[in-house]
Amino acid sequence: MSEINFIADYRSLQPMADESRIQARQASFNEIEADARQNPARAVVLARLAFKLPHPDVAEGNEWFSTFMTNHSPTFSLTHDQEEAAIMATLVLRDRILSGNARSSLLVLAAGFAGRRETVDKGHLIAVAKNGLAQAVRRIGQPTGVGAIPTQNNPDLTKAIATFDEQADGATKALVDAQTAAYLSRLNNAIKEANNVTARLSAVNSRLMAEVNMLWWHIGGHSVLADMPLDRLSPAPRAFVVAADIAEIIGAPPGPYGAYGVIRKALGVECETEIKLGDALKALNASGVTNIVSDEVETDHAMVPVHYAAATALVGGSMVSATQFKKSTGLSIDTKLSLYELALQFFHERLLIKDELVH
Repeated sequence: MSEINFIADYRSLQPMADESRIQARQASFNEIEADARQNPARAVVLARLAFKLPHPDVAEGNEWFSTFMTNHSPTFSLTHDQEEAAIMATLVLRDRILSGNARSSLLVLAAGFAGRRETVDKGHLIAVAKNGLAQAVRRIGQPTGVGAIPTQNNPDLTKAIATFDEQADGATKALVDAQTAAYLSRLNNAIKEANNVTARLSAVNSRLMAEVNMLWWHIGGHSVLADMPLDRLSPAPRAFVVAADIAEIIGAPPGPYGAYGVIRKALGVECETEIKLGDALKALNASGVTNIVSDEVETDHAMVPVHYAAATALVGGSMVSATQFKKSTGLSIDTKLSLYELALQFFHERLLIKDELVH
């Protein structure tokens, strides 16, 4: 069941749409949302379309999206209907976020680049994503019931026994087969329930470990990845290192409650100091810190722009030019961010990379 009122939300963005178009779009929406629910990586395509991000290899994602659109609107074309694609992608992402999907929230926040990019709903999707991620983190931080393995019901063999009584020896095999199948089913159900309980216990244990590790990191003030005291770093490199460390500790989205606050405190009084992205990258390159990125970003430059530029410098050995950065990301290398905004952007990006949603 959809979490949004598609007709009302679509009309708010396309007030001149007639009834036939609305019906076609709703049918496409239902199919896209259902497929994205089964294939989480599809949300990356939706984020790219919603924010109209450049991408060097869009064929596969475009074909996937276009198939659902042309099923109900044969004349639809991504080449000519980019605005319509952005509207549909925005609404599907909004629905995924409202359904509790933390990864969709994370994708939107990374693609939104600290609010410097907008979707067709003028920032509403980013606001929904912020709230969605906050709610997901709060849910993760609440006590979780792991459940118990229930007692399995005894199999009902009444019919098989009655047949055996009637047919005597001729029904022996049928009775044995029925007993075997029934008890195997009972055993398999018990194994399934045991696995579910184990998975929930593992999730709770991982969350607690992340919270404890983040707390000790905050108390100790020593970088995990750079392997040095944080206070030895100047403000700009510290923003990168702090974000990378916390993402490394968390491991997978959405992470424990309090990560944003820990990042802000680790940045200190300079957290609201503004800096051009290009200047921050130069400071990072000059700091000698290299372990906060492992590989260059292959294709999703626009989705993780700070990682793209940082990896080009630290791994590739050269600073990305202003022209190339603009072409690859649609952003200016001179965009100003507070150190806190820079750290959060890098944090969101690293979680996406660790979760293998972007490459």
